[in-house]
Amino acid sequence: NSFFGELVRAVQPPRIESLDLTVFVTGPEGSDLSINEGFRLMSEAIQMGRFGCVRCLNFDGVDNRGEPPESTVFFTALSDVKLPRLSDLGPEQILTDSGATLLADAVRKGHLPGLQKLQ
Repeated sequence: NSFFGELVRAVQPPRIESLDLTVFVTGPEGSDLSINEGFRLMSEAIQMGRFGCVRCLNFDGVDNRGEPPESTVFFTALSDVKLPRLSDLGPEQILTDSGATLLADAVRKGHLPGLQKLQ
């Protein structure tokens, strides 16, 4: 969360040419609030144009026995903001029905023009 929080609080966007991220969506028992805050901060960073350098974005660490975390805010940001460099997206561990609809909307709107690999 601190990485995304710093992206949001920074006065200017990061001076990073290309970034590959794997977000670990896990935590101790009762950490749903922290996970939701992470998705909120990541989404806010996307909305602010701070994710333009992200080329690869994957999610890991979700307990497959339970429900995926509440990630709708993340998929909403994807459907609102163009991410031209994003070529590899792996949302399978956080994808919900509403997230899939929003992801399809992002593709339909042309917000993910560089997407080559969707896991």
